[in-house]
Formats: sequence, C-alpha cells, structure tokens
Amino acid sequence: MYLLLYSDDSLRYRDDDVNDGFRELCSEEWQCRYSGESTWRAVRSGVHIDCSCEVALVYGVQDTDKAKLFLKHLLDDNPGGLADRLGAEIGSHLDELIQNRLDEWVTGDPYYEPDRDDFPGECRWVKEDFFEKHGLKLVRYDCDTNASDFEEDFEARW
Repeated sequence: MYLLLYSDDSLRYRDDDVNDGFRELCSEEWQCRYSGESTWRAVRSGVHIDCSCEVALVYGVQDTDKAKLFLKHLLDDNPGGLADRLGAEIGSHLDELIQNRLDEWVTGDPYYEPDRDDFPGECRWVKEDFFEKHGLKLVRYDCDTNASDFEEDFEARW
C-alpha cells in the first residue's frame, strides 16, 4: 500500500492535482454579493439615519502571481484546495472591506448626513484598489444604497 501511494506515478498524478482549485479560480469569473448597514447620528440633536447598501460584483483573476501570494496561507494549508473555498476567502475580504468603507462613509461627518448617491463611487474606488493589489480584476459592479428619513433616538429623550 505504501509503495502504491508514494510511487513516482502516484506522486506525479497528485502534483498535477495540487493546483486544480487555483487554476479553476483563475479560469472563471466569480460573483460576490454583500448587504450592509450603518447608522449616522447627528451631533447633539437626538436623531439618526439608517443607511444600507447592496453590492453585487463579478471579478476574475488578472495576475496569478499576486493572487497566489494573497491566497498563500490557504494554498500552504491545502494546496489542492477547491476553487469555491478560495473564492469564499476573497469574498470574505471583500465583505469586510465594503462594510468598513460603509461605516467610514456614513459616520465620517457628524454634522452633515451622508449623501447616499456618493457611496457607489466611493466603494468602487476602494474595491479597485484591493483588486489591483491582489491580482484581481473587476468585471461588473452594481451598488444600490438606501437611507431612512431622520429618526428620533429614543435614548436621547431620557
């Protein structure tokens, strides 16, 4: 059994399979969807606005060396990792990036409420930076934003 598992033919076959998941990731386009919320609070007025965004994007791999370096920790743990798992890792980073940008955008100015029409451009710029850094390319991007009317903070009344 040992000789069968570690024979030259068996090892050569496994070496071919090692990067199948990464090759699949590089050869296809992947979708990512994100939905997030953040709240803007006016200074000393006791009101707030709830803001939300829905982001849908499609991306692919443009620079395999940069992408491999970005996913190195996963590929080191499991060189034959599935493309879905690698894509989920990228999606997780994108979710965090979008939520952080939404929070910064919503809470950036305590005196003026955020203009919901500005966020899609802000968000796209941040994602394009991320994609360039990690060897990815943005294929399609759509972002919808919503904002509530001014709502009274109940805790401010007490």
